[in-house]
Order: sequence, then structure tokens, then C-alpha cells
Amino acid sequence: MTAVVGGVDLVLLERDIERFLYAEAKLLDDRRFQEWYQLFADDVRYFMPLRQNRLIREQDQEFSGDD
Repeated sequence: MTAVVGGVDLVLLERDIERFLYAEAKLLDDRRFQEWYQLFADDVRYFMPLRQNRLIREQDQEFSGDD
């Protein structure tokens, strides 16, 4: 990985980050959780809490990577 000096490098980095975030948001909007989950490194722990207005019987629908 090369150091980001500024100018064009910074603009390109910002563009890459922006594209990644939009792609990530699209996966979540489309409820493609398995593909979204694949974006993370193996050693990352990510938790998505349930919304508080879900019924108790729907708690098993939470997506978590604890294997």
C-alpha cells in the first residue's frame, strides 16, 4: 500500500471509499445480508441489534456472525 500524499491521491481515495459505502448500503437496502457480511475481515465482530418494535417471536431473525 502506498502512502496517500494528497491532491489526486486523496480524491481517488475518497472516491473509492464513497463507492464502497454506496455499494455496502445497496446490499443492505436489498437485504443481501450474506453478501454484505462477506465484506468484513474474518477477525471483525459486528453486531446488528434488533429494532425495539419487533415482536418477541421475531428475535430469531437477527443476523449475527457468531459461529
